[in-house]
Amino acid sequence: MIGRQIVDFNIPAGKTSTIMIPVELKGAGPQNATVKIYVNNKLWEFPVQVIPAAKTYPVRTVEGTPEPVQKNTGRQQAGHQASFSFGYDDHHLSLSIFVKDNTPSGAPDRRNPWEQDCIELFFDAAPGFIPEKYINSYHDYVARLFILPYAEPENRLIFQSRGLNKFTPENVKCVVNTMPDGYAVKLTIALEALQVPQTNGLRLLGFDIAVDNAIGGEKAVQQLMWNSSGDAYKNRCSFGFIEFH
Repeated sequence: MIGRQIVDFNIPAGKTSTIMIPVELKGAGPQNATVKIYVNNKLWEFPVQVIPAAKTYPVRTVEGTPEPVQKNTGRQQAGHQASFSFGYDDHHLSLSIFVKDNTPSGAPDRRNPWEQDCIELFFDAAPGFIPEKYINSYHDYVARLFILPYAEPENRLIFQSRGLNKFTPENVKCVVNTMPDGYAVKLTIALEALQVPQTNGLRLLGFDIAVDNAIGGEKAVQQLMWNSSGDAYKNRCSFGFIEFH
């Protein structure tokens, strides 16, 4: 990994700032690197962890091409497939999800959301935030949403909003259509609920999706994910990104 240019920046006393440093990555790249900072005729070196490059989905005013969710983090199940697509307007983000699954899990019973047929959505409204410690950990603006396609409509959505206090049922509308070979979900989210930030001229959200698959009343045996390898429930750095155009 090689820095492509020197970046000049100023940080006021007592403040923090996110600095973008363009780099060129060759091959798989290293797991660790060193950032060198030159201040007052003195060179400081800081070791840093290198996070693997994440997938990015371009969100436009016309709903985009379906993106496959195909990273398998559980036991392989033939015929289990999923995809999603985004679009947006001045006020709302729309998300369409299609799941091919001919073994519906039925009523939730006492299973946890991820132990049945379930879609897990992960949103990071501050993807550029870099804390001094525990960079992978969730912060206040990371939210989760569980969608249970076979639950009663009033129990279909389970929110973990944390600091996104407008990420609520009032601002998130969901329609589910079940079919013999799977189900389709249409989600409409008020943009203000996600507080879409602008980072260095880009409007970005951290995002990932998991599709859990159970057979009948059993616990889930398979999970498909988009970018993460299965640890998105605790590692925000494993999310991909959606970029608004």
